[in-house]
Amino acid sequence: MFDYCKKVFQSVAFVFMDIVTAFAVLLRRILFDEDYPDEVWLRKLVANGFSEHDVEYIMSVVDDRGWIEEVLGGHPSSAFGWDLVSNIYRNTWFAQDYVNGVVATKLGCMAGTSPADLVYALSFFRVLFRFYDARVSKGLVSSLSRHSHAPSLELCDVDYCDDTVIPVLSGAGTLVDKVVDVVSIANTVFCSYGFMLNLGGNKTNVLPYFLGKGAFAARRDLFNREYKVEFDFNGSAVRLLFVNCYKHMGTKFLCRMS
Repeated sequence: MFDYCKKVFQSVAFVFMDIVTAFAVLLRRILFDEDYPDEVWLRKLVANGFSEHDVEYIMSVVDDRGWIEEVLGGHPSSAFGWDLVSNIYRNTWFAQDYVNGVVATKLGCMAGTSPADLVYALSFFRVLFRFYDARVSKGLVSSLSRHSHAPSLELCDVDYCDDTVIPVLSGAGTLVDKVVDVVSIANTVFCSYGFMLNLGGNKTNVLPYFLGKGAFAARRDLFNREYKVEFDFNGSAVRLLFVNCYKHMGTKFLCRMS
C-alpha cells in the first residue's frame, strides 16, 4: 500500500495501537450475562468524563447480545459450541489436553486454555466492530482508488490479538488532524469497554509518510511540535507520539520525517 501511495503522491499514516493489559481487563459481560458488580468499570467511565446518559448507553450496548446470533449464523452446531463454552466459563469442572488435572471454575477462564482464547477473540471482535462503526459514522475510514472514475477500495485495519494498525489517508496538510480524530475515537470506544490506550514509546504511536503537495510544510510543522501532538480527551490532555521507526513482533517499520 505504501508503494502505491508513493507512486501517486498520497500521504498516509499508520496508527499502531496498544491497549494496556487488554486480556486481563476485558469485560466478559460482553458475551455472558453476569451478576457480578461493575463498580470498577463504571467508576472508570465516570472518571474519564462520561456523563450519566453516556454510561447508560454504554451499558445498553455492552449488554446487547443479539450480535452473537449473527456471528454464530444460527447453525445448530455453532449454538451447541456456544452453549459448551458458556458452561465451561462458569460453575463447572472440565479437563483439557495439556492441562494437568481437572479445572474447576466459578467464573471466568484461565489464560492458556481454549475457552480463554475463544472468549477473548469474540469479545475483542465486538470492541473493534464498535470502533470501526464509530469511524464510519465520522467519515474516518480511508479508501484508495486508481483514478476518479474507478471504484474505491476501503482499507482494512490489521488486528493481531490486542494490537491494531489503522491506515489513514489524507492530504499532507490534514493528515495529522485526521490521525488525531481517529485516536480520539479509539480512546472513547476503548474506554467505554474498560480499556486504556498505552500512549508510551513504541506503544500507541503514529508512523507518518508525508507525500505530495504540502509534504515539506507538514514535516516542518511536526518537527516544530517535536513530533508530539496533544489533544483533549474529556478534559484531560492526551499526547500522541509521531515516530520514524516502529517495532512490532521483531519487525521494524521505518519512514523519513525530515
